[in-house]
Amino acid sequence: MAYAKPVRDAFDPLLWADNKTAMAEAIQKAIIEKFIQGYEDFWGVENGTSKHTKEEMQRIIDVMPAALDIMIDAVKFKTFANTAFPGALADKYHTGVFVADVGDDGKITIGDLNEAWVPASTEEELNNE
Repeated sequence: MAYAKPVRDAFDPLLWADNKTAMAEAIQKAIIEKFIQGYEDFWGVENGTSKHTKEEMQRIIDVMPAALDIMIDAVKFKTFANTAFPGALADKYHTGVFVADVGDDGKITIGDLNEAWVPASTEEELNNE
């Protein structure tokens, strides 16, 4: 014998609101995750640091015509993300993995790893010297 079930109204605003909120949260999370994926790919992040030396990264940048545009787009995205989703992007993503200086001519010079991206073992070795 089947039991009688309560009948839902044809339109349930709470259900719609809950679903829309869940979708907005999922989209926000996906946007941030996609940015991080692209950011880490650009800088060659593996195991919390870059798999490239600064010399290798410089060589990549030197032959990559879109490098400056990509870096500028990342800055614009971080500005957007900080406004739209405060706190969603971890602090270490607010810098490049490497220090990068841009000359007046648009030439990018890659420096050392930014502190947030220095592997813990390397940081400890430097402090012990």
